[in-house]
Amino acid sequence: MADTSYITSGNNADLVKLVKDYALYLFPLDTGEFEPPTNEEWQPPQGARPVGYNSEDGAVLHPEPGDDTEIKAHNGDIVVSEQDPGYWTLQIPGIECRRSIAEAYFGVTADESGAFHVRDATTNRQYGLVLACLDQYGNPIVLCAGKAQVSDRDDMTMVSTEVLTFNATFKFFKAADGYQFHVYGLLAAEMAGLATAVTGLTATPETLSVEAGESGTFNVTVKPDNATGWKLAVSSGDETKATASVEGATVTVTGKAATETGKPVTVTVTAGDKSVAVPVTVTAAAGA
Repeated sequence: MADTSYITSGNNADLVKLVKDYALYLFPLDTGEFEPPTNEEWQPPQGARPVGYNSEDGAVLHPEPGDDTEIKAHNGDIVVSEQDPGYWTLQIPGIECRRSIAEAYFGVTADESGAFHVRDATTNRQYGLVLACLDQYGNPIVLCAGKAQVSDRDDMTMVSTEVLTFNATFKFFKAADGYQFHVYGLLAAEMAGLATAVTGLTATPETLSVEAGESGTFNVTVKPDNATGWKLAVSSGDETKATASVEGATVTVTGKAATETGKPVTVTVTAGDKSVAVPVTVTAAAGA
């Protein structure tokens, strides 16, 4: 009997992707400040803010194929078949009343007081667009369109049972590099062999004490060992008492103000859907 194991041996459930969260950033091209990402390690420029929450329907990337042209011969056979290039769109159902998505939806710039003054229904402003996503393992996937423009908008319904929704569809055009968009990080797990889920995190030391105005560190170990490459995220339970940052596997905690006795600040580190919490005691500065 022929070996048929090849039919089932090529499947890998670890490469199935879920987008657990994402953030959309809009950069008006007329400001000249857009620097498109070049990989999935992209970081937003200082001061840039995303459009915020979307409705539960989420963002939708859609291909719009071009028209088909078919030429038939004398007997009815199709001898030439061509398709126009077409384009892609991204639909965003923004539900936060933020300047970026509201200006894109209304097609006008808000004034200094935040008011909109709309003369017509045109949407001529063009944007650089970055959609930064996280998969179920905490790995980034970044989509970047260098030239996008609102091409369609859904009605905004104003009733007590629905939130105001800035549902806008952005049409992608070829940017200066000749591409409509780029996607980074989608195949990172397959390319690097890092699709093994994080099973646990440990911190060394397990507790930390720092003086106000000083810093201390602890290291985080990700298990299993072949899950290297997962990006760690860190947060402080009370940033008025202590702040935290992470570089590689090292977390730096800076004391801000002394904690009460028996009430340390919890610094939490996450990777994928796993986390580890480190109690941090902040003591008063020497001589205080």
